[in-house]
Amino acid sequence: MISALIFLVLLLLLLCRLKPLTFVIMRFGIWLIAFILPLLATAQHSGAVAKAGLIWNDFQRDSKSILGRSQVGTTAGLEIRLGAEDNTYFKLGAYFARMHMQPQDHPEETKFFKVRDGFDLLKGICGLETRIITNSNFNWRVGATGAINFVANVMGSTRFADLNSGFVGLHLSTGVDISILSIDLAIEPGFTAFKKDVADSKPTMVMFTVGFHF
Repeated sequence: MISALIFLVLLLLLLCRLKPLTFVIMRFGIWLIAFILPLLATAQHSGAVAKAGLIWNDFQRDSKSILGRSQVGTTAGLEIRLGAEDNTYFKLGAYFARMHMQPQDHPEETKFFKVRDGFDLLKGICGLETRIITNSNFNWRVGATGAINFVANVMGSTRFADLNSGFVGLHLSTGVDISILSIDLAIEPGFTAFKKDVADSKPTMVMFTVGFHF
């Protein structure tokens, strides 16, 4: 568990170096660490998963699916599994995502990296996960958690004034553990608007991540 906390602190320091230190990032990190520490003291069989992957976001109401036209970017984060000696356990996590502001037509325009006109997102999740199939080296999991997102930074022509500073959603996930490797796919329908000037702009996010359990 000490290694999980060290990873979380290093991740926060990395985020702070990407752009000038912001009060939002610091407050988010202090809150998360303060919440996790007392839980880890009593969770002898808890574990952590360091993850990275790709993210899609669609807030438009058009005829194209999220895999046809949407915002894209990359994400990295840490999830904590508490009480994982049982098949159903408590899960919480923190993610950082950097995304393009302009929706892209896929696959012709898809660019996940080198974001110049976009935004940085901080995501926190908290809820339950359960194993459907389990043996010594393989687990199939499904989870349902609440999610809260904060816009921490904007780049290029993107303006804070155009975006809601925070929005919430339901984070539904499924994944497999193969030894220490974890592969996850999540969909997150939003309950609140993403853009201030777009009516009915509740976002839908999709995340595909790969990580290592320790």
